[in-house]
Amino acid sequence: MPEVVFPLHASQKTILFSNFMGTVHAWGRKAVFLGDDTWMNLFPSCFHRARPFPSFNVRDLHTVDNGIIRHLYDEVAKDDWDVIIAHFLGVDHVGHRLGPLHPAMADKLNQMNDILGRLLAVLPPETLLLFMGDHGMTETGDHGGESESEVSAALFVYSTEPLFSKTLASEPRRLYQVDLVPSLALLLGLPIPYSNLGAVIPELFGWQDSQAMPTKPQEYILPLEALHLNALQVSRFITTYAAQHREFSAETLLKLNRALLEAQALYHSARSAMGSWNSTHETNVAIAAYQRYLYDVRKMCEAGWASFNIPMMVAGICTIGAACLWSALLAWGGHQHSHVFYSNLLKVFLGFGIAGAIGVTFLSALFGTALHDLPFHAAYGLTLSSGILLGYKAFYLSWPFLVGSMGRTIFGVNGVVSALAGPGLWLVRCLSLFSNSFILLEGQLVGFLFQSSLILIVLDAAHVCFHSTSLSAPQKQRALRVVVSVAIAALACTRTAAMFCICREELPACQPSSLLVPLPSGSVRTLHYGAAIISTTVICWTIRRFLVLHGTFKAFASPPILLVRYGFPVVAVCLGGHWGLELMSGERQATAMPRWVADIFPRIIFVLLSGGMLLTLWKPLALYTLRRKDSSEDLLTFHEATFPASQDRIREVVPRIYRSLKRDLSRSLKANHNGVQIEESSSETKLEVYGLGAPYSVVLSVFVGILIMLTALLHTPGTAPAFLLLFASMVALLELVAALSAASPDSSDARRVPLLSVVAWILASTRFFYSTGHQPTFPALQWNAAFVGFHGDHSTNMLPGLLVVMNTFSSQAIFAVALPLLLTWPFMRGVWDGDWLAVGRKGQTVNGLVNEQRESEPKMEMGLRDQPGGLSVALLRLAASFLLLQGLQLLACMLAAAWLRRHLMVWGIFAPRFLFEATGFMVSSFWLLLSVALVLHTDTRLTVWLQHLNSGFPR
Repeated sequence: MPEVVFPLHASQKTILFSNFMGTVHAWGRKAVFLGDDTWMNLFPSCFHRARPFPSFNVRDLHTVDNGIIRHLYDEVAKDDWDVIIAHFLGVDHVGHRLGPLHPAMADKLNQMNDILGRLLAVLPPETLLLFMGDHGMTETGDHGGESESEVSAALFVYSTEPLFSKTLASEPRRLYQVDLVPSLALLLGLPIPYSNLGAVIPELFGWQDSQAMPTKPQEYILPLEALHLNALQVSRFITTYAAQHREFSAETLLKLNRALLEAQALYHSARSAMGSWNSTHETNVAIAAYQRYLYDVRKMCEAGWASFNIPMMVAGICTIGAACLWSALLAWGGHQHSHVFYSNLLKVFLGFGIAGAIGVTFLSALFGTALHDLPFHAAYGLTLSSGILLGYKAFYLSWPFLVGSMGRTIFGVNGVVSALAGPGLWLVRCLSLFSNSFILLEGQLVGFLFQSSLILIVLDAAHVCFHSTSLSAPQKQRALRVVVSVAIAALACTRTAAMFCICREELPACQPSSLLVPLPSGSVRTLHYGAAIISTTVICWTIRRFLVLHGTFKAFASPPILLVRYGFPVVAVCLGGHWGLELMSGERQATAMPRWVADIFPRIIFVLLSGGMLLTLWKPLALYTLRRKDSSEDLLTFHEATFPASQDRIREVVPRIYRSLKRDLSRSLKANHNGVQIEESSSETKLEVYGLGAPYSVVLSVFVGILIMLTALLHTPGTAPAFLLLFASMVALLELVAALSAASPDSSDARRVPLLSVVAWILASTRFFYSTGHQPTFPALQWNAAFVGFHGDHSTNMLPGLLVVMNTFSSQAIFAVALPLLLTWPFMRGVWDGDWLAVGRKGQTVNGLVNEQRESEPKMEMGLRDQPGGLSVALLRLAASFLLLQGLQLLACMLAAAWLRRHLMVWGIFAPRFLFEATGFMVSSFWLLLSVALVLHTDTRLTVWLQHLNSGFPR
């Protein structure tokens, strides 16, 4: 029987299978599958019958193959199939594990040869067998690259019916895997898939070659007709695509159109000459014309779709790398953080960068670079030269900091463990982005790393407590109990948050959370609704209680307090109404309601929260002052005596501290922070101040509450408990950081947030990206968020795009806004003083602000203002550390997508992960900038308030 062997070029095989299987299923053909269970993930409902076997274990060489052998011959003997696909995996696993030259490869190839021989003997009549490899392999057994050994494989075609009048004499020619799509479709009597770019294999339709003389008319009629249909299909697709995307030049499209018209003219000429003496020649010329046209179309598309602009990729990587170096310089520049230092550095940076840009541009022009490419080369030179400078400066300035960290110890182990804990965790995090398996399970991986960071923080806090000279033995024991308790609470929140997840389509065994899937009617829906209401209420109550304990709730005229006092309850009620209508969607009562009923609740929330956000940015201070004529009790006596008292008496600590404020001012002229002069006064008026102990944390907590409720609105009701866990994990992590700082009051640099804390913060952000029902894939985008509060189509894409982005990256936005709390929270909580962070928890404010003689009294957040510009420098360090870690994560995604650009999963896993990471980085950067601006604006308003206080008490 005739047989033919073609070398098969392994390009665009994903297009092959998706087009072919979709067409087979859509037109009612019955396909049977045996083998690698990956097919079931890609085409879960396309098979008439399937027998998949687990394929993930590369060390397993025989399970898949033996399973196919058990069923293959029985399936062939049945008559209820049109296509059988048997995907053997043993040869691939042997190559990966042992290499192509190992004796096990010979054994596996002999097994395949035996299977093929047995199969040829039992094939039913009128059956076509295609025996092929989906790819090749290197000498080490790997594949996924673009080398000849990796992209080339063999195709063996066998027909039970004769295809040719005689055996082919010519050498086999090269094919592309996409050529199987139109060929198999037409052989099965199916239309060619619309987006196919392959060319029909004319040999499968009886065509031999241009020299062979056919003995039957169908030997040249059938291949010509097949290529004619193929060319019309490709022309229709390219014409439609070019009209929508404008990626191809008009000149190229015109040239291809002329080639198609020429081929069609030859086709009609061959049809009219059918049966004459030169019909074979006419047919061969027409077939060759169609093949040239299809080849040119594929090459045009490959040039636009399958090529990569390597210089642009390198430029983007260098740009992000330079930004990371700049962030490292800002975060770890030793003690040289000053305006003079930064201005001098900027001058050197610009000078060195401009010199590099001029040099690279000159060299590019010297070597004949096109004029329109010179700006790109100048930017590349600027980035490269400045990156080299920043790398040197970052290393030079960071070296003393790194060396100083080596002197620390943890339970007798060298200080390298403590110094490199954060960078080590982040290195593991970045390296995981180069593995498709780790990206598929990224939620679990990040959860594990976050829990590891919590344990490391606990160990560090325990070490500090054991070696602290300022804490007594009972205080150390209490500190350890508190640290462990808070860590256990954080771990419990993280483990519970892992239950909230949706599944990627590549993981069919994954079970999504019942809270994140459409709800059935009945008691389950009521339970989910109740959980959402309780979660929102707990978040609002916690923020309100936090403000009460710190004395700020008396500031009735402050926008943050007004929003928490009156706005948050209204928002909670509207959220309940909105979620109730969401859960009722589809019910008869809901469909009968006017559209405005479903829109009114979200729009009220949008107005209240956006207005509250703007007012908070405008007037962030939440301070309340009260003047009285009497009260001469001694402040320190009350302060020391009333800590064990009842809760009501404890709350009076704040006003009593500030009743002595005027008396202290009248004793002597005190130099206050930022050049504010506080002078003496003979007045007997006493001044009480509420909220001065935590002016930054208060406004940040309100802003976090605004963002949580705003993003929770854009999610389904079942996601609300995940936001509560996010809020609880954030508070627990802040308490751990505060405990670590409070246990070491003699620290030389209390304003420097440990890198491990920032690592844990970002890991928590990513963990709750998954726990709020998201995945870094486009099918997982929650497009319903674009229509929350809006029915019908939008007039522009800006508003719906903004809503979807805030829905998708809500976790990143919340943690970015709350990042300055890592700096302010330890100051607000105070030090270990007999009770767990008693000063902060009881709501005491600062007396040392105006009475510097009493250094024993804690200053709380006013300690951030001890040095001029100290708060801004500390914020700069913290923000730079955050952006550095985020930038390194983005850089890892870029490197993974660039290095694995020929990987089978690049468009399914690595490229979407990079796009989501880049968008998340921009969202985080925006909200971080807004949060830093809010803190600095609060500091400015606080300075104005102090100046006003000074002017009210002249000497």
